[in-house]
Amino acid sequence: MKTLKTLILNDNPIGQLGAALISKLTNLRELNLTNTCMNDKGVEYISKMASLRDLQIGTNHMITKLGALYLSQMKNLQRLSVPATSINDQGVEFLVNLDSLQYLDARGLPLSIRGLETLLEYKTKHNTIQVEHIPIPPTIQFIPCCPITFFQYRFDEYNNYFDQ
Repeated sequence: MKTLKTLILNDNPIGQLGAALISKLTNLRELNLTNTCMNDKGVEYISKMASLRDLQIGTNHMITKLGALYLSQMKNLQRLSVPATSINDQGVEFLVNLDSLQYLDARGLPLSIRGLETLLEYKTKHNTIQVEHIPIPPTIQFIPCCPITFFQYRFDEYNNYFDQ
């Protein structure tokens, strides 16, 4: 296991205890923890993994701005995917301090205009970064439940939101 470079554990309820164990894999370069009941404490464990270059932790609604603060300490991270987490405007401000970042997936974050402006300003300053963001219409409700997350929304209102 010491030579393991990629680990994909998406859709498994590993939570922060699993993250504590994973953080001992010192040569890991790519980690997918999408929809794994991860929280800020689990992100704190993962953030100590200096070898990580690609991290996917989307669809974990218990990851907040505190988790983003931990992520901002990962100086070698090149790709970060945090869609459908609870990272807000302040959390995005932490994430844009990652100088090595080349790709940021911020789809579905609960951002205000301020948070969107932060992403746009960051993308403008760093031409090489690819930022993905689709705002959440107000009619979408997240119903977190591990290991599967359900999205409940009305298609007609969703479409009207983007037609405005």
